[in-house]
Amino acid sequence: IPASIRAKAPATIPLWYYDETRGKWIEEGSATKQGNNYVGTVAHFSSWNCDQPTQTSYLEGHVVDANGNPLTFANVKTTGVDYTGSSSARTDDAGYFKVPVKSASSAKVWGSYYIVTGPEQTVATPATGTVKDIGNLVVPVDTTSFCTIIGRVLDNGNFPLGSMYVIQKDENGKQIDYLSTGKDGRFRFFGEAGKSYTLELSWYTDSTKKSTTVNVSCPATPGVVDVGDIKVDVGGALVTGRIVDSTGAP
Repeated sequence: IPASIRAKAPATIPLWYYDETRGKWIEEGSATKQGNNYVGTVAHFSSWNCDQPTQTSYLEGHVVDANGNPLTFANVKTTGVDYTGSSSARTDDAGYFKVPVKSASSAKVWGSYYIVTGPEQTVATPATGTVKDIGNLVVPVDTTSFCTIIGRVLDNGNFPLGSMYVIQKDENGKQIDYLSTGKDGRFRFFGEAGKSYTLELSWYTDSTKKSTTVNVSCPATPGVVDVGDIKVDVGGALVTGRIVDSTGAP
């Protein structure tokens, strides 16, 4: 049991095993707290886990800069204080975010924009299924010194590739940000005016890892840098269809 949650760890905790046939976790039995460990007896050998059932609530608010202006596409992250777990979200065009947390608990929340991180807030999370507005998360950044880097990832058939992992690295090769493309294949990063970056994409084809990189230079004057379409060799077909039951109903 992690030291940070030993004081609040329950006396017993449910045991779960993974049923590969059904494709889900099944609760079976429990484990008892003994010192810094949970100890229990399992009925068969497979993948087991000690866990509490999901109890989720939400925190919402806005991320703003030092002048109170909303920060679009900023990162919001949380980590549990009295539980183990974390979550994250990106803000929308108005700087708004909504991020899941464990309900009726304590969590740390903070915002970041590019390489600038704002101060943490410790928040008491609301009851299961409810939403708590925590107001503004301030990131002390001057957005006038940043440029926006945008682009799109396509496959060989010119279909947008969603959920493609893209890493942003600085001039020294240090990773400074990452994201997954949206369903339209698009991505967006931020960079400092006058500096250069590398965008790195990786994927697997027939168990072979492949990658490609794109070099980006931000102009001296902040603005938008569109790197255009990046073609990724993962095939060029799109399969569509419909699932129906024995009567033909969708």
